[in-house]
Amino acid sequence: MSEYTITEKYAGMGEILKKWGFLLIGLNLFDGLSTYAGMKLSLIGENNPLLSWMGPEGIVGVKMLLSLLLLFVLVRVNIKKPIFKYSLVIANCVYSFVAAVHLYWFTLLISAV
Repeated sequence: MSEYTITEKYAGMGEILKKWGFLLIGLNLFDGLSTYAGMKLSLIGENNPLLSWMGPEGIVGVKMLLSLLLLFVLVRVNIKKPIFKYSLVIANCVYSFVAAVHLYWFTLLISAV
């Protein structure tokens, strides 16, 4: 078993965290577009209290801006810091749950047709 220094062992951590960041961007955009479609078809409402006062177009706009901001952070900021690592893991868990809820109502919609 070879011994690694801390720097060698975690050298690829930045790339892994960037992949988590890109996953979060995708989940965020999926949430925005799914919410837009659901609201336009009057199937769902926005449950996020920070966005519930907005119309579907505003929600998609905010989601796109947040995704662009995250993309900027992924490119410009040292994301190896623990705050980014834990934030990405928690946000991906939350958005994965939200995506599962959207996929659930999509399947209900398709099965009703």
